[in-house]
Amino acid sequence: MKKPKGSRYYRDLAVALVKKEIKVRYKSNILGYAWSILNPLSQALIYLFAFQYVLKVKIDNYVLFLVLGLFPWQWLQNSVIASSVSMIANANLVKKTIFPREFIVFSVVLNDMFHFIISLPVLFLFLFIYRHHVVMNPVLWLLFPVLAIIQMLFIAGLGLLVSSINVFFRDLERLVGILINFIFYGTPVVYAVTMIPDKFHFIIYLNPMALLILNYRNIFLYDTISWGYLWLSLIYGAGVFIIGYTVFNKLKSRFAEAL
Repeated sequence: MKKPKGSRYYRDLAVALVKKEIKVRYKSNILGYAWSILNPLSQALIYLFAFQYVLKVKIDNYVLFLVLGLFPWQWLQNSVIASSVSMIANANLVKKTIFPREFIVFSVVLNDMFHFIISLPVLFLFLFIYRHHVVMNPVLWLLFPVLAIIQMLFIAGLGLLVSSINVFFRDLERLVGILINFIFYGTPVVYAVTMIPDKFHFIIYLNPMALLILNYRNIFLYDTISWGYLWLSLIYGAGVFIIGYTVFNKLKSRFAEAL
């Protein structure tokens, strides 16, 4: 089979794969768009009750604080878990069709990025309800998509890594779920970074998602940005993507045989 070439072919392929992911996600779902936000919102209600009303944690604007942590975290969690089984789930496509295999992972990540973006109106609604204003600084508005792109790079790198390894070591998909839970509680999603003892603060600088979530909150809650966090998260995002893409490229020629 002759391999189609050209940027338009790859662009159309990427769009088709993303559309497929969206259709599969919403197939036979009556609530449709609502499912994109119900899960993080239900989690926010649980953590709100547990941390603010039971444990009496004192964090200002805690509902906004939770939403700004859980929405980007949901993107990471959904994409990495789905990516880990993406090659296996698309085994027929991988074995019978010639195309860049990494596009399968990219479609998963872009699908969840799309749902992250369409959840923003809910965030603005919460901002209106709890703060009655939104950030008007144009520089910060420009930096929000920068953070989203950095997160996309980071998640795509992780997705490429776990999807390629899981083809040969099927237990990895279960291990990924366990590791995601560990990382969740090591990321200031439901608690403030100031609550972490000083001797463990170094963990924040080793966690790209922590840096991203802190800057999402900086933009929407505190009208500022941490340039140090931004540059460090960019280095992590680019580094993880390069590692994931390299490993994926080394292993993809053996996918068909392993599947």
